[in-house]
Amino acid sequence: MPERSTPAKSAPKPPNLPDISSKINDFSASAGSAASSSISSVGSRVSSAGQGVGDGINNKARGLGNYPKDMGNSVKDLAGTIGPRSQTSKNPLGLDNHKDKTRVGGRMQTADNPLGLTKK
Repeated sequence: MPERSTPAKSAPKPPNLPDISSKINDFSASAGSAASSSISSVGSRVSSAGQGVGDGINNKARGLGNYPKDMGNSVKDLAGTIGPRSQTSKNPLGLDNHKDKTRVGGRMQTADNPLGLTKK
């Protein structure tokens, strides 16, 4: 009677290289994405801060530019000259502000109240 041979145990399979490569690629892609997001976030904050500073400078410069225009309008009003005034934040329509007020629809129209609205 011939002896039965037992099947030989097979050696363990080595890990599949494409799987390892895929996992390394996935990890490095997610790490790169996280780094990119954090750098982008910092850049957005710096940009917002710079925009805030720029807006503040712009508003201050506009206010300083309105000051001489308001003074010129006041001089024209005190002298009683007729004609247009410079448009400023206080006088957006450039109306004169002397005793001869302009009436619009029966309401007084002044530099302080350019639409002639009544106060309640």
